[in-house]
Amino acid sequence: MKFKILVMEEIGQLALREAEIPKPGKGQVLVKIENCNICTTDWQNWNGMRGKSNKSFPYAPGHEAAGTIEEIGEGVYGFNVGDHIAVGYTGCGYCEECRVGNTKACKTPKEKTTIDGVSGGFGMSQYMLINKNQVFEMNPDLPFEEAGYLEPVSTAVHGIRKLDPKPGDYLLVIGAGNMGLVNAQVAKAFGCNVFVSEVDEKRIALSKSMGFSVMNPATDNIVDFAKEFTKGHGVDHVVVAVGNTKATDQAFEVVRKGGKVLLFAAGYPSPELNLDVNKIHYGNWHIIGTGGANVGDYQLASQYLSDGTVVTKNLISYKIPLEDYNKAFELAATPGNYRVSLVMWNKAKDN
Repeated sequence: MKFKILVMEEIGQLALREAEIPKPGKGQVLVKIENCNICTTDWQNWNGMRGKSNKSFPYAPGHEAAGTIEEIGEGVYGFNVGDHIAVGYTGCGYCEECRVGNTKACKTPKEKTTIDGVSGGFGMSQYMLINKNQVFEMNPDLPFEEAGYLEPVSTAVHGIRKLDPKPGDYLLVIGAGNMGLVNAQVAKAFGCNVFVSEVDEKRIALSKSMGFSVMNPATDNIVDFAKEFTKGHGVDHVVVAVGNTKATDQAFEVVRKGGKVLLFAAGYPSPELNLDVNKIHYGNWHIIGTGGANVGDYQLASQYLSDGTVVTKNLISYKIPLEDYNKAFELAATPGNYRVSLVMWNKAKDN
């Protein structure tokens, strides 16, 4: 029996291919993917913003995938056929980095999944063969497109953990895009008083509907707003969730002495960091980079999504059938949209 795989043949060129459904080997699980969300990385690879340097074509995109367990291989315990799961990306579990919990820095070379000459993540496929340590159980009542947020939420958990906030700390998230609002919810779960900076009126309205105080730097004075929001204490932490120079500059306008700035978002071209080293020195600032997530971050992310601590239903802009992949990627790359979720199965045709 064959299944469909979305393949990026070249920059700007997508196509559906078919392959035989694989059998899980020892330590593996076969997942029937229901939804895979299109990450910023996916559409930026598609439209060429990230160039060719990090991908070898043909390439099978997709990593924000969720579905049900179809078949379990030998040596896999604790899961059952039919379980609702989302796909995580963790290390081998045995190398030095993994043993101290830093699984994102795993030293064991990753096994490269290749099907009929195509390699990649394969999240945008009807079936996906993964290792047992990539399986994270999700609340069966959670829609699959929301369960697909496991990886994005885990990266936010990883970043907020690096900030190490204390309950009651004041935290600013710059940017109310997809990852800005995920970071804001995670920071709130960690006990922070969170406010958001955003210029787009629709995103401002959505942020407010989710319970966040919002300022617009195009019309409001961010220093005055921050002073009022923090009751004169100052901003302890800033998460830069927009990959541009203005957003980065804004972070250092408001962070207090001894405060921390988390550079969460990448930008293409890369944003500039316009900093006076003496200001860093005398301000005792902490500048932190973040990317990826450890296995513990995935576990907490699965809990946050499953119990409703982090809510993503308002962050799904469109659900598009797999066959309409060009339309889906065009929508994903359209400014102002949040996540576009590919629906892997046309129930009338594929089942």
